[in-house]
Amino acid sequence: MTTIDTVDTSVLFEKALHAWTTLDLPRLQRELDDKVVDIRESQNESLLDRKKLATKTKEFKKLEDEEKIGEINPLLKLYQNQIDSLNKKNKNVESLLFKIYKLIADAPDPKTLLKIGMNSIVEAQKMDDIIREKQLLEEKLMKYADYDQIKTQLFNSQKKMDDLMELQLKAKDNEWSSILDEKEKNWNKNEFELNEKLEKLNTKIVELETNEKMLKLKLKKRSNVFEDEDDEDDRREEEPEDEREEEEIYEKERNAGGEIGGKSGVNKDIKHGKSISKLQDVSSKMSDLENSKKRIKALEARNEELRRELSTSNSKIEIEIEKAKQEQQQTISNLESENVLLIAKLENERQISSKLREDISKVKAEFDHETNLLNDQIDELKQFKDKSFDYDEIKKELELLKQIQFDDSTEETSSIDKIESAIVQRNKKLNAQIVELKQQNEKSIHQVDSLNEKIKEFEATIEQLKDANQRLENDLIDFDHSTSHNDDKWDTMSMISSVAGHTNGRVSPSGSITGTIVNTSSNDSTLLPIITQQRDRFRNRNKELEDENKKHFNKIIELKREINTLKNDNRQLYEKIRFLQFHQSKTNMEQNHGIDIENKYKSDYEHELHPIEQFRLMETRRINSKITPWDRIFIQVTRTILSTPYTRWLFVAYCCGLHLLVMVMSLTLMSGPSNIVEVSSSPLTADLSGNLDHDMKIL
Repeated sequence: MTTIDTVDTSVLFEKALHAWTTLDLPRLQRELDDKVVDIRESQNESLLDRKKLATKTKEFKKLEDEEKIGEINPLLKLYQNQIDSLNKKNKNVESLLFKIYKLIADAPDPKTLLKIGMNSIVEAQKMDDIIREKQLLEEKLMKYADYDQIKTQLFNSQKKMDDLMELQLKAKDNEWSSILDEKEKNWNKNEFELNEKLEKLNTKIVELETNEKMLKLKLKKRSNVFEDEDDEDDRREEEPEDEREEEEIYEKERNAGGEIGGKSGVNKDIKHGKSISKLQDVSSKMSDLENSKKRIKALEARNEELRRELSTSNSKIEIEIEKAKQEQQQTISNLESENVLLIAKLENERQISSKLREDISKVKAEFDHETNLLNDQIDELKQFKDKSFDYDEIKKELELLKQIQFDDSTEETSSIDKIESAIVQRNKKLNAQIVELKQQNEKSIHQVDSLNEKIKEFEATIEQLKDANQRLENDLIDFDHSTSHNDDKWDTMSMISSVAGHTNGRVSPSGSITGTIVNTSSNDSTLLPIITQQRDRFRNRNKELEDENKKHFNKIIELKREINTLKNDNRQLYEKIRFLQFHQSKTNMEQNHGIDIENKYKSDYEHELHPIEQFRLMETRRINSKITPWDRIFIQVTRTILSTPYTRWLFVAYCCGLHLLVMVMSLTLMSGPSNIVEVSSSPLTADLSGNLDHDMKIL
């Protein structure tokens, strides 16, 4: 539906609403019910009257001619009464028809409006379903607001698990490589020591072989001492140089042994004791050597174990650091996801607050529109009041003319006192009802004022919620900055701890790591409850505001209905008051004329008058505008005379006195000479009779 169609339908509905409000169908139905009952009763009465008239005519036809002359007058009266009743019924039916026609003529066809209304109801139901689906989808979307964040977290967690596995494998590799390096060092050291021992043993073997050779040579020389010295020289010449050298060495030893031989006898016992002590020292040193070898092997195993523990501790530290990083990043990602959810909820709350503002602005616009309409109505009423200031006087004169026209009987005037007493009692009741309605109107006005104050309070609370939301956003931004700063701090601390662990060859200081973890967790634990509490407070406050807004909206609707009912009641009461004013004194009428409540609904009552009455008023105004000034003066005099019962009685007394005076003067003049009577009586009686005839015609 386009905007032009909506404007056309809104204008059509406004016109229809105005037409049907002026029509006031329930009141019209009540009036028609009363009129239909009256018409039904009058039909029954007319049927009975016609039957009586038919019987009378039959009886009249049966009479003789002489008797018919005496019975014709009552029969004619019956016919005249029947004709008058038919004319009266015709007038009532015509007036009712004109009234209904006037009310229904401007009313549009309700069929199209009902179709549009049904379509709008169906569209409204569809719109409600769409709004519900939209709310459900918004809630789901708000729940899944951190989908991208969770996806990135999952990807990061998988990547972190892969990195952690790589770190663990690397740590194991480093551990086993360190163990192998240590064992290789030990093996190289043992190999070096064994090579040294082998070299020593080889040198000893060489020495022993030389000693053995020398001993063999000594034995040979001792066995061949007694051989020829000649052959010895040849043999020496033929011997190789090595043997010569050996012989020279042997001779030197023998000479030395000879020299020592003298001393050996003396020191033989001393050498034997020294050899025993040397053997003991050698055995003790050998045992110490074995013990030292065992200790070296134990120290090597211990060194390997310590190296393995060092590598495992370094790997564990790296794994713990990585796990701590992952935990911190997990907490940060959780906080970011919660932040995303809070932002989504904040946007939802902003939308709700904007909707509340729109509703409040709509209610304000409706109030302003109604106030403008009421002000326009008041201005129209004032203008109409200025135009119809003499309405009461014209209506009173019209009522008096009606009473004079229909020749009110004296019995009715005699029963006026009873009617006035009943009217006074009824007036008291109506005054009490007016007071109650005034109080109700004042209460409704106070309620409207209180609702306006509450709307202002709601606007103030909305502004407070805006400030709170802004503060929450600023806190979240500060929290993001603080978390990023903590990440940098954590990276630097982990790097320092890892460097310290590698350089010192011992476990890195874990106190700083645990201290940073505790600080970050404490910051997270202090901020998360604050954020959740603020979120819960915002939710509860928004729910309370929505409930209060619904209650106030329902109260506003009820107050509008009460105002409309009070307007209708005030119109009816004003109609009753105007009816009672005709039977009260002029002073009371002037006092009641100054009341604002009566003046407020005066134009509505006059607007809803009978169309025939309005036509008569228009005709009287038209006729009065065409008559001469002397006639206007005469009509004004007659109105003043016929306005109150006192002036009417005075006028009757004046007429009677005037007639008596004329009769007395005519009798006195008739008793005198004839010429005087002829001269004096003819113009006077002609004038008096002319004036009386003219007065009676006017009446």
